[in-house]
Amino acid sequence: LDELMRQAGELVIIRNQFMVNYNKEDAQMRGIAHTLDSITAALQESVMKTRMQPVGGVFKRFTRVVRDLGLKLGKDITLATSGDEVELDKTIIESLGDPLTHLIRNSCDHGLETPDERLKAGKSTAALLKLHAWHAAGQVHISIEDNGRGINTAKVSSIALEKGIITREELAGMDENELAMIVARPGFSTADEVSDISGRGVGMDVVKSTIEKLGGKISIDNRPGEGCEILLQLPLTL
Repeated sequence: LDELMRQAGELVIIRNQFMVNYNKEDAQMRGIAHTLDSITAALQESVMKTRMQPVGGVFKRFTRVVRDLGLKLGKDITLATSGDEVELDKTIIESLGDPLTHLIRNSCDHGLETPDERLKAGKSTAALLKLHAWHAAGQVHISIEDNGRGINTAKVSSIALEKGIITREELAGMDENELAMIVARPGFSTADEVSDISGRGVGMDVVKSTIEKLGGKISIDNRPGEGCEILLQLPLTL
């Protein structure tokens, strides 16, 4: 697939050079140019399609991950997935496993409460984690949403100030979701010690840089006491 992609790319470059330089006064050359253009475009599209894979292949692995984490943490967690049929380039699919694993572990460990904590907060004992993919505006959106406690932005701000990650001036102009995004800055951590469940020495900043290397963006919709949604926006292909 990679070799096919490379050759199709080379053909597109040659096609582009030819389209700029051929003799447009020659009717026969115009016909050849038109045919070359349409065949190259069709071939490029076909090669792109062969590289597309459904995100369901990545989503599937998290059913067991969440079940095992729930048992380990003493939490009743249900994972709901949707949009499994949404397709992305195989290179992006292959790069998504680690960031999604980190985000899901974070939600299970830090975001979702134990059954007792949920009862005290007036919630059902069963926690819900949603993994959802959909197309919008020529991109693929992937959402990791939980109905847990949300991000404690007061604690995040305090730690960030203490560690010199942010200044008081910056802090003053931030809204709730911008405060939540401080967790993705290099050097930030709320953990007193590295756990084998979330973090494991890899911070949210690594997740953010991985998504950005793929040409994507990450944002957080924080709802204190109600939950948190992390949204990844990704290009269909590299």
